[in-house]
Amino acid sequence: MSCDQRDDHNEYEIMQEPEHGTVELEHAISVVNLAKNSPFVHCNGKKAPGTSSKYKAKDGYEGKDDLVVLEIGSGGMAYQRIAHIIVHKRSKSR
Repeated sequence: MSCDQRDDHNEYEIMQEPEHGTVELEHAISVVNLAKNSPFVHCNGKKAPGTSSKYKAKDGYEGKDDLVVLEIGSGGMAYQRIAHIIVHKRSKSR
């Protein structure tokens, strides 16, 4: 099986905005890391195009937040990705 199932022609759309913050999607190159039982496990360690999410909580917010992103591949296959985010208070040293 080929490792090039995803390409940089995929489309990404935020289906559910986070309630307690904002999110931006950016194109990114990441390293593949799949479960041992995946038929594409041989692709682990290779670079692949994708997207990253930049989340920023509202000032002073601590707690849970969620967002949903839909990925539609060039072949028409769609994946819904749900991110559960836990926001902690940051130390003032940063």
